[in-house]
Amino acid sequence: QVAYMIAQYGLADILSAVVPTGGPPMSQIDLGCLKYDPANQSAWYDEEGSAGTIDQGFGYTADLGPCTSSNWGFRKRFQEASIAFGNWQYNYPRTMVWFLLGERDNTASVGQSAFYYQRLLAEGSPLVRFDVVPNTPHGVQSSPEGANMIRDIMLNECRPR
Repeated sequence: QVAYMIAQYGLADILSAVVPTGGPPMSQIDLGCLKYDPANQSAWYDEEGSAGTIDQGFGYTADLGPCTSSNWGFRKRFQEASIAFGNWQYNYPRTMVWFLLGERDNTASVGQSAFYYQRLLAEGSPLVRFDVVPNTPHGVQSSPEGANMIRDIMLNECRPR
């Protein structure tokens, strides 16, 4: 995902714009898997889908892994793998980061994206935007509105800063 590229691999220095769509869904994996804070319920992964995807990322089958079972022994590993946790680079003075979420997206990505968005703002990134695209599901690019918005952002924001 583009969020890992700019935070952990330093590619913000060569990218003038990035458009995270439908996420990033792994901003605070611990909060999504362990479900200990009801205030973050919108970021909780469901056992029928996204929790299994997280488990597979850790090398487990989708129905028997540490996220699906809310295994507290994995809290540190969940945090280490989270894009909005740790001492990565979060200030991008010359890179536009424009979050797009679908209005009809009912996945944990909605709540998860807020953690990364808030982290960028807290760290002083000056070029951060957040929009909800009307009539659009999780796959933002799959709707005409989403595809057009992505195109417009890329055409207007991919320029030297």
